[in-house]
Amino acid sequence: MPESLGIVILAAGQGTRMKGHIHKVLHTVAGIPMIEHVLRSALQLEPSKLAVVLGHNADQVADVIKRKYQVDFVLQDPPRGTGDAVRVSRPAMDGVEHVMVLYGDTPLIRPETLRRLIDHHIAESPRVTILIGETHDPGRVLMDERGRVIAVVEEKQATEEQLKIRERNSGVAVFQADWMWEHLESLQPSPVSGEYQLTDLVNIAVREDIGGHWSAYTPETASQEISEPVDTKWPVQYVVVEDPSEAMGINNRLQLAIAEKIMRQRILESLMLSGVTVTDPESTYVDVDVRVDVDAVLLPGTHLTGKTKVSRGAVVGPYSFIRDSYLDEDCRVQMSVVEESYVGVKSDVGPFSHLRPGTRVEAGVHIGNFVETKNTVLHAGVKCGHVSYLGDAEVGEEANIGAGTITANYDGVNKNPTKIGRRAFIGVDTMLIAPVEVGEGAKTGAGAVVTKDVPAGKLVVGVPARQVPQHARKDEASEELEDEK
Repeated sequence: MPESLGIVILAAGQGTRMKGHIHKVLHTVAGIPMIEHVLRSALQLEPSKLAVVLGHNADQVADVIKRKYQVDFVLQDPPRGTGDAVRVSRPAMDGVEHVMVLYGDTPLIRPETLRRLIDHHIAESPRVTILIGETHDPGRVLMDERGRVIAVVEEKQATEEQLKIRERNSGVAVFQADWMWEHLESLQPSPVSGEYQLTDLVNIAVREDIGGHWSAYTPETASQEISEPVDTKWPVQYVVVEDPSEAMGINNRLQLAIAEKIMRQRILESLMLSGVTVTDPESTYVDVDVRVDVDAVLLPGTHLTGKTKVSRGAVVGPYSFIRDSYLDEDCRVQMSVVEESYVGVKSDVGPFSHLRPGTRVEAGVHIGNFVETKNTVLHAGVKCGHVSYLGDAEVGEEANIGAGTITANYDGVNKNPTKIGRRAFIGVDTMLIAPVEVGEGAKTGAGAVVTKDVPAGKLVVGVPARQVPQHARKDEASEELEDEK
């Protein structure tokens, strides 16, 4: 910023209308807490000072924020309104020329809107610049016939005529810092709520500049025409928010759902305009930190959450849930769940499979239906077509995992590893009792229970599995292995 800017985010309210134990500003919208959306927008302005005012459940909110962001925390105790909340932030704003006030429950506010607001404020140099629009906020913005703001009237104090006014005050504002600090000290509590209202500074700025007195203000007199102020510029400026939803505060679960839908629509529109195919936006959910490359396809019922990355040409869905995972180019995941895993180039997963955390599926792997993996690496070309569980395992290139294969990795105390060699052939219904290793090109017969390591190229069968006597026949796979050696 060309001039020093401090930003104060108010998050001290109790949020009782949310009807729960989670602090209001910690409820998520598109995968992150709503206050984090506000913080991200604020940080794009590169403020010299940034503070969050907390009150109810302060530690709960601070613990979440400080994991990712370096901000100052200010405690408002007891809560006495927005004016008092900003007043107690003064030590954290020391030395700044302008103070922007934001709200932790407005996750839809865009950084571009905040940029317009501060740019206008610096260009015009008023006492205060407010963000207004046809929003659902209770404060009505009163203007004279020349379009100048002459007051902000709270809904409970407004006349019937004033309640018809469409322009409303969002609460977001920028102040000249020195002027604001001086006048916050003289604020009087609202006769209706008993709280100190930040919006009263708008009315003070107008009355002060025309030589009047704040004590003379009433909602009725606010609609009267006001002559030119002593200063050459009007003391209160405004910027109109282009999208009224940006100013929406979240006070209950219904509004939370509305905000979620709006944010999701923004994300999907951005993806589609950047070259991603979304066949049914109404049933597709993408979190704000997800990245999707051009020519990827998202089919109906797809959920992409956390820090998932979907690469060029990948096809996801229908009805797939991907969390904190990397889907590489031209892979396919259908009707499956993938968590904290990697799916390689031209691999396919599903339907009805579950890749649990720690799974790595390399290039050209086929995972069919009803397969579960956990902390497992499947090297290039592996085939695991049906109804299997691979946990704490490593499967070598081009190995074939027969239907019903189970790695019994847990002995009641420890999770033990299973290693399956390159081009091994695991027969139907094989149970591998870990720790155990099946060598390169080795085979297990149907129903085998493998309790000991299987040497390369050998066949084991039975319960418990035993090596077939005189099994020295070199089949095609064994011959290829010998040639490569």
